[in-house]
Amino acid sequence: MARQAIQGKVSELDDIISKQIAVDFDDTLAIEVLGEIVPTKGAKEAMSRLWRHGYIIVVHSARSWEAFQDRGDKTRWMAEWLHKNHIPYHKIHTGFGKPAAIAYVDDKAIKYENNWKEIVDWLIARKGVEFSHGKTGVKK
Repeated sequence: MARQAIQGKVSELDDIISKQIAVDFDDTLAIEVLGEIVPTKGAKEAMSRLWRHGYIIVVHSARSWEAFQDRGDKTRWMAEWLHKNHIPYHKIHTGFGKPAAIAYVDDKAIKYENNWKEIVDWLIARKGVEFSHGKTGVKK
């Protein structure tokens, strides 16, 4: 009986993960423009569409922002920003690593398609690219 209960919980978790989309906050949902953090073009519409189609939207950020003393402050700030900008979401993840999901939307993602040479060539070509270490945590 216990085995069936465990299998049921695993199946339930698999079902949730199969509907969960992880969306990076920095430079994917939000960018800095003239010192203000604003939604990226199409972000609100995209998140609304995913919401309507039954996806569980987890907004995440692993960046350590200098402006925040703890993850609680960071999470509250993100929640307020998302609400103010009418961007729907189910959960915010600011812990270590990425949340479990069926797909990840992230500006720094590299798609692997048996293309290691292409990936390494691209990464080497980007060597020396500098990113802002500003207080917002969003690249300039």
